[in-house]
Amino acid sequence: MTSFLIRLYGLCVVQELMVIYPFYAVMFIDYGLSAMEISWLFTVWAGITLLLEVPSGVLADKYSRRFILFVAQLFSVSGFACWGLFPGFWGFFFGFVLWGTKSALSSGTFEALIYDELKRFGCEAQFVKVNGRSLAFNTTGVILSSFAAAALVDYGYPVLIGASVAVSVVASFMALLLPPAPPTQSTTPRPYFTVLGEGVRYAWRSPVILRLIAFASLAIALGGGLDEFYTIFANEAGLPRYALGIFLGSIYAVQAAAGFVAHRFEGLSLRWLYAAFLGGGALLTISAWWMGQWSVLLLGASGLVFQVIALIVEGRLQHMIPSEIRATVSSVRGFSAESFGIGLFIGMGLIVGEGSYRPGFLTFGVLGLVIGLCYLLFGRKE
Repeated sequence: MTSFLIRLYGLCVVQELMVIYPFYAVMFIDYGLSAMEISWLFTVWAGITLLLEVPSGVLADKYSRRFILFVAQLFSVSGFACWGLFPGFWGFFFGFVLWGTKSALSSGTFEALIYDELKRFGCEAQFVKVNGRSLAFNTTGVILSSFAAAALVDYGYPVLIGASVAVSVVASFMALLLPPAPPTQSTTPRPYFTVLGEGVRYAWRSPVILRLIAFASLAIALGGGLDEFYTIFANEAGLPRYALGIFLGSIYAVQAAAGFVAHRFEGLSLRWLYAAFLGGGALLTISAWWMGQWSVLLLGASGLVFQVIALIVEGRLQHMIPSEIRATVSSVRGFSAESFGIGLFIGMGLIVGEGSYRPGFLTFGVLGLVIGLCYLLFGRKE
């Protein structure tokens, strides 16, 4: 299993070494895009992922998950190339279409591959630990790319985009080093709609599964959705341009550490997770209300809380899902998360308009408080 983990974690680091990442939201502003246009770009990104999330999971339950991940990286290459060749709204638009396709192909597929490979070694109980560390190594890649971007930003956005394209090419070949298919996969091909129907019915008929999917999706939206605006927040909070990459790298360094220890909190009851969700909303609200240079630390802490919640709940989901429809049901969770994310992106654009992003962050912070309080008071405690 050691060999598998080395290949897995190596891919996690390399695929996130995209030095454009810390600056692309600010890049959109520098190219003259309005807040609503930026929100539409993020919405397109989430929308494409939403449309393809479940179909991609079905494909990963039918065919080699290794090949699906390889193809996903090629879409990432094409998306960044589109940004570099056509730096404007429509170039960014089609780049996000390609990047969204990559996200859809890799999300449920990646989690299913991890779980089934662990299951082959009789170690499926370690899923939260391995998945958390995979996320930590992903975050390590973001940290390295953030600090590298801080040094390279003076050379211009084309250099950052070109380096990101090159890294995605390397990641595509590293994906081919992963196991080719889940060991439990049948040698007899199953029709696409058969797999789709089995996965969706399984999720729909289980109230526990549906509740966990909804809770995880809300945590992912408020953590992973809002982080697309983190550098804009930091820019408005007064951090100098060179410090944006350092800021993002520092935030992700803390999240990487959390990924390594998230499994230690796996035994927390839902009541404690609801309380943590409430705390994440409180941190987000305070950071937006303050909106100063030091408030970026509270912003990062809120994202950390939501990330740990999502990891723990995702682990509980994986333990409940049969291997033959694992990627499909995982993609249903991804579909739900992207649906909430689209609402967040559109809402941010409508709230901000042509003004500051502070009211947008404040609104979603209060929303997190309300949702956490409702779960704490009325949610199931099993």
